[in-house]
Amino acid sequence: MKSLKNILGKPAPESYPWAIWNWNGIITPEKINVQFKGFVDALFGGIIIRPSVDMSPGFLSDEFLTYIEQVVALAKEHSVQLRIYEDLTLKKSTLFAASISQSVKLRAQRLVLEQSITPSEQDDFTLHIDNPETAIVLAVKVNDHQINIADTKQLAIKSDKNSIVWKVQAGEWRLIVLRKQFVYDTDNRYLPNLLNSKTVSTFTQQVFDPLKQLLEASGVVFNGFVTSIPSINPSDNGIPWDDDLIAAYKTAFKKDLIKMLPAFFFENCTQAQKVRQQFYTFVFNTVNNNFIAPLEAWLKKNHLSTWILFSDLSKRIVSNELDGEMISSGCVSPICGLDSNKDIAENQGALRLFANRRVLERKGECVTIIGHNQANTSAMLQHFKRNVDLVTTIAPGTIVYDGFYVNQEYNVSLNSSINIFTYSPEWRFIGDLCQYTARVNELVKNVAWTKQALVLSPLTEMLSDYFPNNNSYSRKGYELFSKTIATLDRLSISYDVVSDDCLSSCEISENGGISIAHLSRSGICNAIIIPFAPLISKTTLSFIEKAVQKNIKVFFIDEVPKGTLEDGITPSITNKIMKLLDPKKNYVSVVKSDSPDSGLAEIETPFFTIANSHRDSDILVSYGKSENFDIYLMHNTSDVKDQVLHVTMPDYKHISVADIEKGELFELENIERGDGAAHLDMCFMPSETFILLGSSVKIANTVFEKFAKTGVNPFALYHRCYRIILKPQWNFTTPSQNSLPLGNWSMRMGLSRDSGVFSHFYESNIQIRSSLSTCYLALNDTLLFNPDKCSDDPGIEILVNGIKIDKQLNYSLPGGDNGTDSQRSDFGIPDIELNQILCSHNSIFNIVPLLVNGGNRISIRTTGRNPLPQAMYLPPQLLGDFTIIKDKSGLILDKTPSIAGYGSWTRYGYPFLSGKGIYSQTFEVPNEYEKIILRFLQVSGSLQVRINGKNLGIINWHPFELDITKHCIPKRNEIDICVVNSADNVIRMSSQASGLIGEVFLDVY
Repeated sequence: MKSLKNILGKPAPESYPWAIWNWNGIITPEKINVQFKGFVDALFGGIIIRPSVDMSPGFLSDEFLTYIEQVVALAKEHSVQLRIYEDLTLKKSTLFAASISQSVKLRAQRLVLEQSITPSEQDDFTLHIDNPETAIVLAVKVNDHQINIADTKQLAIKSDKNSIVWKVQAGEWRLIVLRKQFVYDTDNRYLPNLLNSKTVSTFTQQVFDPLKQLLEASGVVFNGFVTSIPSINPSDNGIPWDDDLIAAYKTAFKKDLIKMLPAFFFENCTQAQKVRQQFYTFVFNTVNNNFIAPLEAWLKKNHLSTWILFSDLSKRIVSNELDGEMISSGCVSPICGLDSNKDIAENQGALRLFANRRVLERKGECVTIIGHNQANTSAMLQHFKRNVDLVTTIAPGTIVYDGFYVNQEYNVSLNSSINIFTYSPEWRFIGDLCQYTARVNELVKNVAWTKQALVLSPLTEMLSDYFPNNNSYSRKGYELFSKTIATLDRLSISYDVVSDDCLSSCEISENGGISIAHLSRSGICNAIIIPFAPLISKTTLSFIEKAVQKNIKVFFIDEVPKGTLEDGITPSITNKIMKLLDPKKNYVSVVKSDSPDSGLAEIETPFFTIANSHRDSDILVSYGKSENFDIYLMHNTSDVKDQVLHVTMPDYKHISVADIEKGELFELENIERGDGAAHLDMCFMPSETFILLGSSVKIANTVFEKFAKTGVNPFALYHRCYRIILKPQWNFTTPSQNSLPLGNWSMRMGLSRDSGVFSHFYESNIQIRSSLSTCYLALNDTLLFNPDKCSDDPGIEILVNGIKIDKQLNYSLPGGDNGTDSQRSDFGIPDIELNQILCSHNSIFNIVPLLVNGGNRISIRTTGRNPLPQAMYLPPQLLGDFTIIKDKSGLILDKTPSIAGYGSWTRYGYPFLSGKGIYSQTFEVPNEYEKIILRFLQVSGSLQVRINGKNLGIINWHPFELDITKHCIPKRNEIDICVVNSADNVIRMSSQASGLIGEVFLDVY
């Protein structure tokens, strides 16, 4: 076994994260060389190439394959692993895409409810059906407001008249018209049909075969593919469908699927819950059998591999959709990862369920994609790091960072956030993050984690109670589930999320503990939590009865089940459930969802306690055992709250703390010991993570004094005397170019005086209060800016105050590391590289010589060279050293210095600034103190601090704090803080919170 020193100092290559390299826009050999070497320098262990829809050259073209050969050569040179990402939710210009367009069987379909009609009981009824080949018409009998699926009849449509004739029959009947519809992505392109076996054979022949020969020659650097499959969830008033399901369902269950269909669309239907659960499980198994299993077989035959991911990045606008990640994590077993648009914290319930299912079915480790969130905003280093800390114990395995684009253009087809890359101020520090990730992965590789509770996934109940036209009941189940796991996190209770199958396979020991088969766990799990189960499966009910007999506590949220999924609500089942609620035994209880803390707090944490005046500390605690040590990973889930907490843990002979950034272990001394336990007081900053190791032998040779990056010892702080909050009035400057999108344009069309064909004329006005030293006009719209390749005609004519901009006024923007501003050179954080983000240097114009104080008119006219001129798609931007002032007449550009407060610099004259901002003020310190810690509650990105002119270093992620004791002088001190933000403000033209978002304060000890 490697020593801990080697584990942290030299992690194994497989512990390093992978990067998804999105090939979008125009790809060139020069960009490939530069960006590939950027990944290598950043210490990524592998690179995944994901071709985008708008990529040029096209996917699988000869030029594209030439570029892949170039990447393979680079990978061999630098010993980097490669994969190619094929996203089935994105239809590219390939033979496979053409096949989907031409073959109805290869297109994904759903079956939707089109009409529900109650015919007259006295007169015959004729119903006209358009496109009868895509319709299914049923007649169902209604008894006492209940639809009886046993009485379902399929009605034949007369092909000559496209109609059905309903003859009057005894009793109440309802006519149902169901329609088969194709499923599209956001660009109205067909999605592939994963339920049909022809899809996978067509896919492998037309996508993988062209790549196979090339990649087989690459040797060991090519690991295989990444294949993401689209959602197959019921949604948009419909259910997943393929005509071949009818025969397959008949073979599997000896039932007519057509007669079962009313159960999916109507609540008042007999056996509805059982039918729905059976059908959706059947659909997921069909995907496994008809697509995933044949794909894996083809890859194995060709000595290749793939990571099959469930992808929910298509941003399809659907109504009443079930949570996609939750469905796939619990049902589609061969999936090895989730490529979701959710942050890890937003999606941890599905991740836990998914990871446990992988282990239970012995499918191997997980692949976790990091870098997304529901707001689709850029992820900074602190967001990546926080997600690494969370996923370490939730779904251990391979970590992949996403959001790195070859081109950061405005009109890129986005399927994920545009994250930090070579243009970003934080890219210089991405290697530190990769090193951190590898060290954490290596440290916990062989750890068996302890879980105190099992949380039953509500997936079975969500599926059985789901209606495509009304998902409110199922949504309630997911909300209760999310609230439950959030409560457990807040109470520092560790847990696993399990499915019904997983729970029924668990073992109950004689001393009343639960263990999951094949899952490496240490310690005893002594509680079961069921957030949502209006009806429960028989196997789950039976397991609960056995658990209660062994004194295991069971918690239902809000209500106990009313019956079983198999038999419904019956007196015998009701009696069984009520017996569980025996107050004398007190092992089963109902916890109210509006106050779950009091009930769930009964779950004991014998190996570790962490508390303040209440138990809700917001500290997520994971405890596990390795061969030579016990490990405690503690993460503050709050990103706005700092707190000092008392920690009680077993009285180990040696307790060490891991400084992951430095890659070293340190021994903690002067620990309070008593009552057979060790006691520590610890200061947790927002989103801060600590890793403590307990052992009987000494594993660290150096005594801990402070963390290397911050200079702070959170275990040995003196009693805080008071806190000084720095004034919310900061002098604010920026060396970056401020930005203002010009959104208000008047537009006219007319005949061009030059060419005699139609042209567009745009005009906008801007007010300037004082003379600007720099101001550039950037045309972001490549559709509008369309130069004639056969002449010097740029395709447009630009005028400022009536003066035509000469071609020689075209410029590259200043900025980045090439700037000479004194503030830029004093701080080690580089500036944003706007030239890498904007479309082309030829579309940037220096307009300062043409501007005047007061009103200014900017005009853009297409020259008419193009007979079909494009309309303006994206607004041009002004970039320069100005501030933006809101006035009654509109926005005004000014040169006056800004005073900024807390919240965001977007509120103080810089609504679209991407880059870095510098905050300055003075503060005074008391005459007597032992220690002063400078702390930041919330910032947008990496920061650098200067006290009295001395640089104190750069902090990239939480905790954002520094010991400034030795740098302060009596009375007045000067502080300068440089903070960076993401490129969202300029790329998306959105005012994302930037700079000092939370308060800055001095803790005096």
